[in-house]
Parts: sequence; C-alpha cells; structure tokens
Amino acid sequence: MELKKLFFINFSGYCVDQSELSPSFLNYMRSNKQIAIKDQQFYLPAFDPNYLNNKSIEIYQELLDKYKSAAALLRKIPGVRAFSLCNSLSLGTYHPRSDVDLFLILDSKSFFTSRLLIIILFEIWRLRPSVCLSFWVSDKSIDLNCIQFDDDIYLENWKNNLAFETSDSQLIKDFNHANQTNIKSQQCFVFRPMPSVIESFLCKYQIKRAQTKAQQLDDTSGIVIRDGFLKFHHNDIRSSFNRYYRLGYDEFLQGNRVKTYQQYLQAESK
Repeated sequence: MELKKLFFINFSGYCVDQSELSPSFLNYMRSNKQIAIKDQQFYLPAFDPNYLNNKSIEIYQELLDKYKSAAALLRKIPGVRAFSLCNSLSLGTYHPRSDVDLFLILDSKSFFTSRLLIIILFEIWRLRPSVCLSFWVSDKSIDLNCIQFDDDIYLENWKNNLAFETSDSQLIKDFNHANQTNIKSQQCFVFRPMPSVIESFLCKYQIKRAQTKAQQLDDTSGIVIRDGFLKFHHNDIRSSFNRYYRLGYDEFLQGNRVKTYQQYLQAESK
C-alpha cells in the first residue's frame, strides 16, 4: 500500500516527505536500493527527479493553519456531522497555489440550511476563498460509487486519504462500509441539530443557483448537483489521470522509466 502511495505522489509530480511513509517501509526500500533522495525527500528511481517537485514544510504549515481555523468553526456549526481535508493537501500533492479543500457530511434534515450558514460564517471569518468548500454530501448520501469511473485510481486514493473529524464514529464506519475504505476518524465534537423550517425553499434555491452557474462552465464533468450531494470540482482530471497512471504503473512494474502525469500531458500537447 505504501509503495502505491509513493508511486501516486511521484506520478503526480512530487517527492514524498519522510513523515508520509513509515520507518519500516523506508528502511526496506533503502536496503533494497529501491528508493532515491532529492533534497531530503524521497522518490522512486524510475522517475526523473528533474520532473519532481519538492514540497515545502512552510507551505504545508500555512495550509494546515487555515484548515485548523476552518475546523474550529465547523465543530460548532449545527447540522455538521463530519468533515475532512481532501484533494491536494490530503493527497500529498500540495503546492504554493493550493487551496484548503474540504469534504463535508451534513445532516440530511437540514442539509441546505446548514450549508448556507457555513458559507455565511466562512465569509464573515474571511476563510474563503483560500478554504474551498468543494464537496458536500448528506449523511444519507455517503456512498461515492455514484461518481466512480471504471478502475478509478484517483478516486480510490482520494477516498483513502480522507481523515474525518466527526460527531459520530458510526457514521464513518458506515462510510467505510459503503465505499470499501478504511478511513480513520476522530470523534471530537458534539452534533447540534439545525432548525430546518426553510429547508425546502433553500433546497430549491441552492440547486437552481448551482445549476445556473454550472451552465456557464465549459466542462461540467466534475460537477454533481442534486439533493444531498453537491460536488464542485471545475477541473476533474480523473479521466486522463487514470489513463496515464495505468500506463505509468505498467512501465514501473516492467522496470522501465516512468513519466509523471505532467510529462504525459506535455507529450500529448505536442
């Protein structure tokens, strides 16, 4: 599993920090000369280090501090059942232009009411736009198989790198069962129900507004808009990423040199 994690991050164009891999794995890889070091960060020798970026501890800490501010607020908002970092920061592919992306699970009884309150409070606390509220589901819509492609390597890694803060550990057990994952969680806040007297109105309004905005996009492949499930990824790379990942991993297993995802894209554009 750690080998695949290392390959995934390298394929995405980044070296891996020592903290992201277990000491036993690193010792094994070093003893068998299957790992290389670039400026104190690790990569598989099958990759060209000139195409791999080092990750900055300072950038990571800056992003993590923003997440901590967002998390402290989310723990107090009624209707929040669980939340996690997602995308680049959780995957280990963050860079200087990265946002802090959040995946949120809200109470189905007050999904759109809680969502509106979260957006308002994040604006007041000036957490947006650096904290991106890109993926919302209700506690009745936790099965992500509805957005999964065939052999979806990217989504598999995306799911397995979630780490929830939750008000209900059983909810995360249900999430793991529905998505064939083994995600760790911390039960660290108390659920507070949200009054939902205008939920029906907010549902219609927010869905209509989201659909109107989505119609203005050239690519809507990463957009899902329905009651209890809102996914706003304007640049869903999974289709091309999965295709090139399979090519790269096959080359790796055969002992050949491997291109990063960016190298494949550059070759494709020529």
